[in-house]
Order: sequence, then C-alpha cells, then structure tokens
Amino acid sequence: MKGENQIYTDFGKMYSDIDEAANNYYRIFLKEYLLNGRFPEIYTSEQTKNASCAKQLLTHMQLDCNPVRFFALLSTIGAALEMERPVPAFDFYTMFEGRSFIYSPYVNYYIDKKDILIATLEMFAQDEDVPQ
Repeated sequence: MKGENQIYTDFGKMYSDIDEAANNYYRIFLKEYLLNGRFPEIYTSEQTKNASCAKQLLTHMQLDCNPVRFFALLSTIGAALEMERPVPAFDFYTMFEGRSFIYSPYVNYYIDKKDILIATLEMFAQDEDVPQ
C-alpha cells in the first residue's frame, strides 16, 4: 500500500489496496456487526493508517467522508447483502457515479437485494445529516 500522502496513478492498484484494507477492517469488526447490525467506526492509528489508501478515491468522488467511515460503509453494505465481504470499492464507485456494474461478480447481490442496499445507504446518509 502507498503511504498516506502518495498519489495513485495505477487506479487498479488503488482499488486493490482499498479492497484489501476494507477486507481487513471487515474481518476485525465482523463480530461487532453481528452484535449491533453495523460496523463500528474505530479511529485507532492503525485503522486510520490502513484507511489512507481511500483518500484519493473519496476526494475524486467529492465525498466528505473519513476513510475509516468509508470502510464501515463498504463493510456494512457487504454484510447486509450477505456477501461475506465488504462491497468492492470499484463497485461502490460505479454505483455512486450511476454507471453500470454489470461486469461485477457481485451484481446479483445488488439486484436481488436492492431494497437492503438502498436502506443501508439511506442509514449512512441520515447519519451524515445529523449535526454533531
């Protein structure tokens, strides 16, 4: 993985690094999800460092979201859809941009469980609207 301030020029590598870090986050906090229905947003120095690979994508998407929160979102959606992994970062990006993700091996999860997908996204969107 690249350092926190390094810019990706190989976007395949960027998505791969995000997926690897999100998978680690998923594995570490899955028990918390099973207890509470949501992945926690744990901002330890290790989690923050691991999440830094997502900063460039979040900036490109113009999402005002902490990378650790992004991993919690990817993990919560993946678990809610019973994918046994977080949603791949590229799949999330294509959904966010309104592009086709028909080539994703997970397309059936998104189509068959679209109501769960929408409800999970709305849950995170509502959290963003709540003043801190």
